[in-house]
Amino acid sequence: MRRVWVLVILVLTAACGVDQDLVDALIGIEDVELIFPENVSECTEGTIISESLSEVVFRWLANEEDVTYQVNLTNLISNSTELYHSNNTELPIILERGIPYSWFVADSLSGNPRSEVWTFYNAGPGVESFIPFPAEAIAPAQEAIIETVSSVNLIWLANDLDDDIAEYDVYFGQNENPSLLQQSVTTSFFNDIPVISGNTYYWKVITRDFIGNESNSEIFRFQVE
Repeated sequence: MRRVWVLVILVLTAACGVDQDLVDALIGIEDVELIFPENVSECTEGTIISESLSEVVFRWLANEEDVTYQVNLTNLISNSTELYHSNNTELPIILERGIPYSWFVADSLSGNPRSEVWTFYNAGPGVESFIPFPAEAIAPAQEAIIETVSSVNLIWLANDLDDDIAEYDVYFGQNENPSLLQQSVTTSFFNDIPVISGNTYYWKVITRDFIGNESNSEIFRFQVE
């Protein structure tokens, strides 16, 4: 459905001279460059408020003026997301210390992303080992529609500030909460999984390091034509 609306918007733009800034907002053009906190890093800057909280100034770069931006910030432990709004290209936000986060900048009108998604770890007291960042889907990508095939290869990307990822558990199936497919996978891919044309599939990855810290990815979804 989204692709249909994008096509309609583009046709209207050509025929009627619709404002290009509005079109960009509606279809989610990635024209914002994230600056700080840096991707796949430990954020040690900021103002310590208490043993458990600190204030970090988020910064990004954009070419527009008089625009309201929406910062989407997700706590990767609780998977809870908070939305913040700013008329500037920086925004101070109070964070829990010792917690991994992901963030991106979106259009405040449509909520569509206007930047990449970055992850970081907000430094905290007494942290001796970092939890791996949740795995990201490479292929099939989130919400992908793939051509008719008899099998599929799952590929993902995982990062850990300690660089000590040990293994992955892969979950896959037609249920929205997929079941375990394979434990203790030591590569960031899993090949030759049978699929059937016309079906929708779900998958996720648990990433585990050598001392037992683990993270859950979001549940990815794709469809076979």
